[in-house]
Amino acid sequence: MAVAAEVSADDLKVFLQEADGLIELLDEDLVQLEQEAGNEELLQEIFRAAHTLKGSSGMLGFDDMAHLTHAMEDVLDRVRKGSLAISPELVDALLMSLDGLKVLKDNLGDGPETPIEIQPIVDALNAAADAGDPPDAAAVIASLHSVVAADEELQATIEAAVQNGTVFHLTVELDPATDWKAVRCFQVINALDECGEILVSSPSQADIEQEKVSARLEVLLATTQDAADVQAPVEQVEDVKTVSVLAWDPAAAVAAAAPPKEADNAEARSQVAGATGRVDALQTTVRIEVDQLDSLMNMVGELVIDRTRVSQLSRLLQQRFKEDEYVSALAETSTHIARVVDELHESMMEVRMLPVGLLFSKFPRLVRDLSRSLGRKVTLELEGEETEIDRSVIEKIKDPLVHMIRNSVDHGIEAAEDRAAAGKPEESILRLVASHEQGQIVISLYDDGRGIDSSKVIESAIKKGQLTQEAADRLSEREKLDLIFQPGLSTAAKTTEVSGRGVGMDIVRRDIESLNGRVEVETELGKGTTFRLRLPLTLATFRGLLVSSGGTTYAIPLTYVQETMRPEPAQLSTVSKRPVMSLRGSVMSLIFLDESLGIQQGVVSTRAEEPYVVVVRASDSDTDRPVAIAVDELVDQQEIVVKSLSGFLGRARGISGASILGDGQVVLILDVPSMIKHTQARDSEQPVGSGPQKIAAISPDVLETPDAERIAS
Repeated sequence: MAVAAEVSADDLKVFLQEADGLIELLDEDLVQLEQEAGNEELLQEIFRAAHTLKGSSGMLGFDDMAHLTHAMEDVLDRVRKGSLAISPELVDALLMSLDGLKVLKDNLGDGPETPIEIQPIVDALNAAADAGDPPDAAAVIASLHSVVAADEELQATIEAAVQNGTVFHLTVELDPATDWKAVRCFQVINALDECGEILVSSPSQADIEQEKVSARLEVLLATTQDAADVQAPVEQVEDVKTVSVLAWDPAAAVAAAAPPKEADNAEARSQVAGATGRVDALQTTVRIEVDQLDSLMNMVGELVIDRTRVSQLSRLLQQRFKEDEYVSALAETSTHIARVVDELHESMMEVRMLPVGLLFSKFPRLVRDLSRSLGRKVTLELEGEETEIDRSVIEKIKDPLVHMIRNSVDHGIEAAEDRAAAGKPEESILRLVASHEQGQIVISLYDDGRGIDSSKVIESAIKKGQLTQEAADRLSEREKLDLIFQPGLSTAAKTTEVSGRGVGMDIVRRDIESLNGRVEVETELGKGTTFRLRLPLTLATFRGLLVSSGGTTYAIPLTYVQETMRPEPAQLSTVSKRPVMSLRGSVMSLIFLDESLGIQQGVVSTRAEEPYVVVVRASDSDTDRPVAIAVDELVDQQEIVVKSLSGFLGRARGISGASILGDGQVVLILDVPSMIKHTQARDSEQPVGSGPQKIAAISPDVLETPDAERIAS
């Protein structure tokens, strides 16, 4: 979309930022309004957002946006006045209009422009509004209460008219397809003038003259005639579909009117206070580009590395020159710098942390659209939206969550007839929950659907050649469920536009594990399924254990470390020529770090004769067995600043990134989940993710004769 020359770059930038916030607000609130049609406060918020967007876009000359938001505003105003009821079809039309606004807004940016015609959207919106269900009689009467309550002179006139005769409230519905709405309204007004005195009408006569009308006319009429005599001449007007004539009850009008003045004033004050609070909040915040924030975080990361180096040098100098006053002064300065850098780093991490609700807010619209397209009733419940997580993590888990939600609505939740047959309520529940657990964020997606039938998973895997029947018979229930993450595997009876092609869940696991996270599945046939994502709070730093193996230093995230030890020779043995370690009555796979990473040893081995062992585990699940990693030395624990090396390492097995220590040494960060997965697959002699873990199931009684020296060499 071409931007007028008089609109500066700064003006456009401010407008786009404001439009982003308003469109996001409308997207969330319109979906909520469908569930809370009587929420007047919510409706007012939606109307104000549309009105603000219309004014801003019109002021800058963005006529298409102004035209579309004006149409939305007109429809919302009818809802506010009670002359139009909220319906799924009306919300569909409003959301479609909102999608049009998103396209128009995106066209103002630097990207490619998407062609869009506004008038068909406006026509569809008006058609949906005109075809909307009228409110009930009580709502129709209430639509004029605010007008009556605000005018004391009108109230006195009505009271006098009631004493002298009858006051009727007429609701006249016109054919929404007619192009003569204003003319028909005049004809109705003229017909009623013959029957008595028109006290007030909506739209007013001034609005009718300006053709600001819809297919509905409301009138308060003072008359001495009965209802039938009043209704008959109105019905004779062309294009009049229905006429409702109801007696006006002054007592009911007063009771249903606005609260007493004191209450009104209190509400007004609270509104003013709320508005003032929002202005103050805006004055204490600033906008910053995401790229600038990332750049600041990188510089703070460099400071953390240099802080460690300065502290190391200070300690070395103190050991060598204990009595030197300058060295003592340097030590004090180093301590102060370390404290300031730690505080700066902590503050930067807080700036990067965002409530996960920013991501969750996108999903009510997704679930609504999916449920309507599939003809199902699904309620999305959100919990823990205030849970904070690093912005970079939020960006990378959006697509996996979308895959999971789509699969839950399409595969997990049954059709209405199937739920009825199973004795379940027609409306199904989809629950998305976020929480903090042991330095991680846990996001759970639960549905009350059919659950996952592991026998069908096995059947599909065998049919596709991913598993043999013999191997399938040895799988545990958890391992059977893990097969759903295999590429190309699907248990759907048919392919739909939503899912069923066998793609999606393998991408979910790949993306989550690339974040050093993991996916867990719990299911109960006929009851439902829970997918649980365990993720680091941030991708920028983590607390790590430094180890050395084969002359190279590595970092292991402490979230995976269960314990460290130096095993006795009797604890080391082999099973089927593979090294294992016994620990407190159980047996676990033992891997040597350099061999696991495919590093070739020289002629003279640098491996320690008595290795240290780091026991790691991918999750706290009872079915997830630990693995022992043998290393030459345990070096230290410290804060690790993550540096991405994806462009250099590609898909290096077992490595997720790198870092730099204070002395300039580069350390590689171990991808513990992938190492465990590869080890368990190797020990089961099956493809990755598809076989039993035989070593961990073996009793210590069947271990071969300990041969610690051969293993260590």
